Amino acid sequence: LVGADWRPLLRYAAGNPLTITVAIGQALRENVTTSKQVEAFVARLQVGEAELEPGEDQALGRTRSLAASLSYGFAQAFTGPERAQLAVLHVFRDTVAVNTLRFLADPQVAGEDAVRELAGLDRDAVIALLDRAAGIGLLDPLGEGYYQVHPALPWYFTALFATAYGPPGHPAAERAARACARAVGELGYYYHIQAEEGRAAQVAGALRAEEANLRHALGLARAAGLWHAAVGCLQGLWTLYERTGRDGEWARLVADVTADFTDPVTGGPLPGREDQWGIITGYRVRLARAARDWPAATTLQEAKTRWDRDRAAAALTAPPASLTAGQRNQVHNLAASANDLGRILYEQRDPGCLPRFQEALDLSHLIGDQSAEAEAALSLGTSCLYVPGLQDLDQAEQWFRRSLSLRGDSDRLGRAKCLGSLGGVALARLDDASTAGQPGPVLLGHLNAALRGYQQALDLTLADDHETRSTTEHQLGTVYHRAGDTRQALHHYQQAIQHQETRGDIYGAGQTRYNIALLLLNSDGRAADALLYARAALDNFRQAGPGATDLAARTGQLIARLEQRGQPAPL
Repeated sequence: LVGADWRPLLRYAAGNPLTITVAIGQALRENVTTSKQVEAFVARLQVGEAELEPGEDQALGRTRSLAASLSYGFAQAFTGPERAQLAVLHVFRDTVAVNTLRFLADPQVAGEDAVRELAGLDRDAVIALLDRAAGIGLLDPLGEGYYQVHPALPWYFTALFATAYGPPGHPAAERAARACARAVGELGYYYHIQAEEGRAAQVAGALRAEEANLRHALGLARAAGLWHAAVGCLQGLWTLYERTGRDGEWARLVADVTADFTDPVTGGPLPGREDQWGIITGYRVRLARAARDWPAATTLQEAKTRWDRDRAAAALTAPPASLTAGQRNQVHNLAASANDLGRILYEQRDPGCLPRFQEALDLSHLIGDQSAEAEAALSLGTSCLYVPGLQDLDQAEQWFRRSLSLRGDSDRLGRAKCLGSLGGVALARLDDASTAGQPGPVLLGHLNAALRGYQQALDLTLADDHETRSTTEHQLGTVYHRAGDTRQALHHYQQAIQHQETRGDIYGAGQTRYNIALLLLNSDGRAADALLYARAALDNFRQAGPGATDLAARTGQLIARLEQRGQPAPL
């Protein structure tokens, strides 16, 4: 055992003595001796492929065998039909939700793959069944309709499933797997829509609990060619990963599935997968934007916008009251594409973003999509605040307040963005008032308004929403920098860096480190410390790639000035 890293197995066991005992026992039987073998063994445990007790150990009896004890309790507690119902838990990973299990039997969700063994079970019946399974140690109740599969038992459910539905490849087993893919895919769509409508906070916990199921069901859907279900799983994962800063994992996932939907020659959709191609292309655009690869982002988004405009052509000429649900969705997709294209132009500070945002707002208003209209209004306000040639603080504030008025109290994230943006308007008014030589009380009023807006935004933002929190903490650092409070400014800037690095935002971390360098130099005269932050910022910009060239050059100039001050180079 010496030399092998057993931590993956210990993490898998989560401190459970039973799991540790039986898992290590089986690892020793299989002669697992290297770190790589440990990782492979844990991967097999997680999907139920590793049997923790071979047949001869099960023959030892209930007092000495986990499997024999479970089999005895299982046979005594459940009828044959109930055992077949519980065997379906094999298709889940980590957790199972009462409603998801019911969806597997619903023809409206699972179609022809509906699991007939689960037919007729209402919510109360499913809860009673799972509670009984928890009573003999098969599951752990988590509350709110969720149960965790005991970490020692995926192999046991695998054996039960093979007995009830046949081995992998058997028609009944394949139907159950497809039913799982369809059901979990629909959940992914549901959670994504909830988040888009401003209820991200309400679904965050469920998404965390469902992550392993979403990833597993994605694999099942791809294997079965269930492309609608596959994208549903991706929509759920995107909603989770976007808000928790897991950009690297998301980028790898999108790269992996792109070929499932995209023609390698034309870059357009594969036949029959057009709707899904549009969503996948949208994901690719966001990743290109994050990498500041503007040519790639623009090319992809223009292709998607053309596609959406062609599909919405008939809907755009029809009276709004006559639009079908499908046509309204086509208009919604075109509005989203116009907004996304506007964002790419905005991030390059191109005034051409304004008509794109205006189109998005008009289209969203046309179909009564209040959530999308609020996002477009926010984008218009941001353009009027930051884009040279479009700057108009009064207009920016009007757009931000309109966006805020369109959002319900449950849309915490949207309201946070609007309040933070109003803080940005107050900072810009501070700059104008300072340039105009306004008196101190006027300047203090703008500074306090900015502080109030950003603090209200931070209070509304979830702790693991690293994207929004990084932006808001950075801006709070700027407010305190303007106020001359170096200690508070440093605190908020450093909080921003933590969130930026958590989500892999190297470019943003570089911007914040650059601001810290200026803060230390100009406020406290700490040139040596400023040099350290400037060099770290330069490293960030170099890692960020071509899109950060201008900032890298500006940081290099700052470093040269600092070095000319004669500060000794740090070891």
